[in-house]
Amino acid sequence: MKKKRVIALIFCLLSLVSLCACGKKAGAESITVLFNGENADKLELLVGDEGVELTAVVLPEECTDAVMWDSDDDGVIKPTSTGDRTCTLSVKKTGRVKLTVTCGECSTTIKLYALKNQDKLAAREVAVSIDGVNYSSEKLTLYYADQITSFMNSYGDYAMYYGLDTSNGIYGLGSQSCSAFDTSHSTWRDYFLDAAMGEMVQIQCINAQAEKEGVVLGEEEISDIEKTLEKMRDESVKKGFSTVDEYYESLYGAGITEELYRDHIMQIALAQKMYKLKLASLSFTDEELKEHYIELGYDEGEDYNTRVIRVILIPVEKDENGEITEKAVEEARVKTQGIYDEFLAGDMSEESFAALSDEYSYDNTAGRGGLYEDICEGSLVDVLDEYVFGERVTGDNEMFYCDSNGINDYFIVYYVGEGRPYSSYVARSDFENSAINEWMSQLTEGKSAESGPDINSVG
Repeated sequence: MKKKRVIALIFCLLSLVSLCACGKKAGAESITVLFNGENADKLELLVGDEGVELTAVVLPEECTDAVMWDSDDDGVIKPTSTGDRTCTLSVKKTGRVKLTVTCGECSTTIKLYALKNQDKLAAREVAVSIDGVNYSSEKLTLYYADQITSFMNSYGDYAMYYGLDTSNGIYGLGSQSCSAFDTSHSTWRDYFLDAAMGEMVQIQCINAQAEKEGVVLGEEEISDIEKTLEKMRDESVKKGFSTVDEYYESLYGAGITEELYRDHIMQIALAQKMYKLKLASLSFTDEELKEHYIELGYDEGEDYNTRVIRVILIPVEKDENGEITEKAVEEARVKTQGIYDEFLAGDMSEESFAALSDEYSYDNTAGRGGLYEDICEGSLVDVLDEYVFGERVTGDNEMFYCDSNGINDYFIVYYVGEGRPYSSYVARSDFENSAINEWMSQLTEGKSAESGPDINSVG
């Protein structure tokens, strides 16, 4: 009798365990968001898009908890739950949002970017049209700013002798005459706008060719772009801006966002990649280069080897009045010295220097370790030129401050060694320029930039 009770008790306990197991709900362990059947951790959408559908795949499949969709800015992109683990997106305006997808205690986040549809701009929003493609004033502004920056990098303080005053950034140039520099344009605004639109024609045509040839940016190239953006985010924090977009607007004007800037530099990076591929396809014999060097009027006996260096550049920040203060110079010196000390404390190798340049330098060699090749005599500011062309051995390094010709920067230089002969560089450059000019003429034939109503918003 006692044995039967024990068996009955065991049976009851087993039944209870079974009931508890059956009644326990399976919780979500992972969530994957799909767009058009593919994983979506980041999506680029266009302003005006409606009904963009996302699907959440929750594991284990036994989980029956509801899925919640939450945007950190419904004013940019608003999600609406449409049923069993799906939602649709409504894209309101340009910007970036984080979309958090939650099921029970499990959640995941994806990035959504809202971009202006350049092909569907209202007529009044068009600043430039190139071969049927419309561009907003914000897009044109970025190219306009690039032209001003490039000019100032080339001319520095000499720009003032041509009547150019950039103390107000990219603004106010419409009242400044550029006749002392270029008689074909009445104002500096006209000059830079024309240059910007010319560059836009080239970029659009080169990238159209890239699409035909299947050329795209690789993971490493995209990573370099993201590093550049990260530097901008760091700067926005250091300068006290509440958002990075506010920082971009302070630099370029209303409506400029990180995503617009990201798209801008990606377009330029793709064009630069195509340009380099074209250059790499050109080949010339040593004899051809030697003959062409003489044809260009050079004396074969005056040849020398160019130099190769790596650089870390730290700029001295100007104040709100565009002035360089002693405090700013000291801050830049301390920062540069800290980087230099970090290098000296390590193995002092070229690879270590390149890594520090990628991390800290403010020049345009991100991803290339601050590498500069084909350095010619007289092409650098005096103090650097004297150092680089002095008696050097590979691995020599030094820290400099330059405050001439409009340059107010600290440099750390790593001497790599001698490069190719100057004669080879000059002759090849001339051959390459001719080939590239012919290539560009073919790509841009019949293409031109037409100004639209919103061009008055630029500058």
